[in-house]
Amino acid sequence: MGTAAIGRLFYTQEFLLVSKLGSKEDYEDMKLDWDYEMVIAARVAVDQQTIGFIALYFDHNFEVDTAMKQFVLSEAGLIAESIRKERLLK
Repeated sequence: MGTAAIGRLFYTQEFLLVSKLGSKEDYEDMKLDWDYEMVIAARVAVDQQTIGFIALYFDHNFEVDTAMKQFVLSEAGLIAESIRKERLLK
């Protein structure tokens, strides 16, 4: 993991917005099997340890406001809490 989008999600940024119009390195780092216009991603961490991230891909660009950012961060938090509780039950 380096300094491109995925590396930053794991090590330095809890939230990331990548657009086809932005950094080519970030765009390619987040690319799956198809083109996209924009991706919103948030880190998933359990007990201060990053275990992955959630990414929402869109076929068009739009303005990401504070409410959308908080929604995605909340979803990542819910996923992390579910994993944490599952680990406790094992």
